Amino acid sequence: MPPSAWRATTPEGHGTHVSGIVAGHGNNAVGISGLCWSAKVMPVKFMDSHGRGSTSNAVTGIDYAVKQGAKVINCSFGSSSKSKSLEDEVSYAKKKGVLLVVAAGNDGDDIDSKPTYPASYTSSNIITVAATTQLNQLASFSNYGKSGVDLGAPGDKIVSTYLGSTYKTLSGTSMAAPLVAAMLRSQNGDLTYSELRSAIRNHVIATSPLAGKTVSGGQLDVAAALGSTH
Repeated sequence: MPPSAWRATTPEGHGTHVSGIVAGHGNNAVGISGLCWSAKVMPVKFMDSHGRGSTSNAVTGIDYAVKQGAKVINCSFGSSSKSKSLEDEVSYAKKKGVLLVVAAGNDGDDIDSKPTYPASYTSSNIITVAATTQLNQLASFSNYGKSGVDLGAPGDKIVSTYLGSTYKTLSGTSMAAPLVAAMLRSQNGDLTYSELRSAIRNHVIATSPLAGKTVSGGQLDVAAALGSTH
């Protein structure tokens, strides 16, 4: 069962792009600004340059990050095949108080009826993110689900860091997921995964295109979520 990078993004350079969205340093007149300049990024690679990787390596990667002390793990990968070993690893992360922020996927599917994993696991330490456009619409490529996808976040035409000290515009739920948790964790390092998840899900900007398509019916509202975690 091969988890693979979502096809709306270029596999090569995918992690570099995601990392820039999380922690690209700002206020320096260079390139782009990430969401949380003080965030520490732990790169864990288990896919090749074509976006191919094994389930066992995905499990090993999450396990490594948990044991190294990560409290928020971005999971911008997925597969249509369900894996007991990956599900067990999600449960292990939960026991260690780790929140997994998971890309919903880029097939334009309702994952309530056509699951994808790890997005469709029901563990309470998972928050699954759809991609929205600059007009706050659900991106045409984004997966969705009234019970399986928690909220939306910008994921269409996102500029971020890329290979060779360059910058590139990419689209995908892989670009939406890293926007969700880093700043909240940075502001209050004592938050539990449950408190983080609740702050994010309960403080969204309601938008009609996401009503009935996500649990919250809205898009990430960073300011409101931050205000709730003081």
